[in-house]
Amino acid sequence: MHHESIFSTGCVSQRDKIQFAGLDAAFGIPAAVHSTDVITVKNDSGKTCPTGDSIHSAAAPCNTTYKYDQDKMGAALTTYPGCYNTARSDSDSTIANQPQYNDSSNSVAYNYPRTSYLDTATMSTLYKAKRPPFTQAQLDQLKAVAQMDGTYYTSATGYTVPAGPDAVMYFNLTGAATNARQVDLNNLAVSPWNRDHDPASCPSQSLLVIIEGGDAKLNSNSKLSAAVFLTSDDPYGNVSKANGTSTFTGSIYANNVDLTGTSDLWMDQCFINNPPPALNTVTTYNYREVDR
Repeated sequence: MHHESIFSTGCVSQRDKIQFAGLDAAFGIPAAVHSTDVITVKNDSGKTCPTGDSIHSAAAPCNTTYKYDQDKMGAALTTYPGCYNTARSDSDSTIANQPQYNDSSNSVAYNYPRTSYLDTATMSTLYKAKRPPFTQAQLDQLKAVAQMDGTYYTSATGYTVPAGPDAVMYFNLTGAATNARQVDLNNLAVSPWNRDHDPASCPSQSLLVIIEGGDAKLNSNSKLSAAVFLTSDDPYGNVSKANGTSTFTGSIYANNVDLTGTSDLWMDQCFINNPPPALNTVTTYNYREVDR
């Protein structure tokens, strides 16, 4: 995970198998795991893990191995000098001495980290991470955009990848056969969406992918830049096996994510500078008609 964090409302298992690098490009804090359930190094499964398996406990909320992680078993770090406000002195020069650590108006990064505890309300207000990501009205709007652009599909195969510069692909797989509900994201990794992270020249483009009633997979040495949302709950909404040395730049929202393999997941400034226009909300506050 490069310059990108994991935000979860469920258990994050095998934490020791996930490697992070650099600052989270969206929040200016060290990239890490933030869960409102349990973070564990054990091979647990399911959305909820035993609290006794957490990397934190009431008696030991400071875990210096994962000192930037937060879960429901954490606590305030003020009295734990091994964790509290240590980002500024991190051994990684790309993390240390960042001005946001001294900015008291920065609710996320100031004196980071200050706590290893996280609850649902804080994750929503502080990190703007919420579940579900869209209201039904917003999903309907995205569906309408895709239908108008000819990029609305009811099958996980046989589609055409749009050319851009901005595009919305909507896969409504609720009526597809049970064994035909997995979108292979590798098939989207074609020009112009197959860019690498941190490009020398940042293209003004964005790809938004919505998968309703289905799953996705990412592997096979592909490179893809996109914002991907799997909006369905169990038994769908799963990203499986991010392996095969694939590189993904952008954001993924899903019910479950299996990171088995050697994939590299990135967030870069180019992606942040080009959010999908379809995610913007326009509200009319005043209206005036001028007749000429």
